[in-house]
Amino acid sequence: MPFKGNQREFVVIGLGEFGASVARRLHELGHGVMGVDRSRAIVQQLADDLPDVVVLDATDEDALRDIDIQSFDTALVAVGTDLARAILITLALKEMGVRYVISKALDDHAKQVLLRIGADEVVMPEFQFGRWVAERMVLGSIKAIQEVEPGVLLGAIDCPAEVAGRSLEELNLPKAITVLLVTGGDRTTPMPPPTLRLVAGDTIWLMGDANAFHAIRAFKQQTQ
Repeated sequence: MPFKGNQREFVVIGLGEFGASVARRLHELGHGVMGVDRSRAIVQQLADDLPDVVVLDATDEDALRDIDIQSFDTALVAVGTDLARAILITLALKEMGVRYVISKALDDHAKQVLLRIGADEVVMPEFQFGRWVAERMVLGSIKAIQEVEPGVLLGAIDCPAEVAGRSLEELNLPKAITVLLVTGGDRTTPMPPPTLRLVAGDTIWLMGDANAFHAIRAFKQQTQ
């Protein structure tokens, strides 16, 4: 049965490496999560990690009703290697009243199909992680990079000693980059003014156009 109380309630269907990782993290964050997989062996392996994990074929609507599936706020359909099953499960979840359904896809074709049949969101972890690794390899000194939407990056740069003492405006960052936050020592400065002077070891959190990230010059010497 779904969890009650003030916790958010999630169900993760498909407990391969991706689904199991998501389910474990949701549990670590203190939320209610039910893990579902049709493999008894996989469910047994995760029984010590997740308090609620069941053997169930999620294409069987009667089985979904038995676990009161419509009571869950959000479902993740992590069976991306089998598009036909992902379609059937996604359709069933939406028809049975699950408010928000996230489905996993392996490619853009599968993504478009899942969106058309009702998925609220589609993730492609292999594709997205590959893009992240590529950005990390090219940008070097910029860390914690995340593509928040196509073409828009969030990242952080540590201030090296040779840049310390400069103000943010003296860095001459591209106009398409916004400084969201500067942290360091005991200070945390959200939306810092252009006159804020940097201290060695500060971390500057940035968001903006991906091409603008690649045009940043102020920290290039750090990777040369």
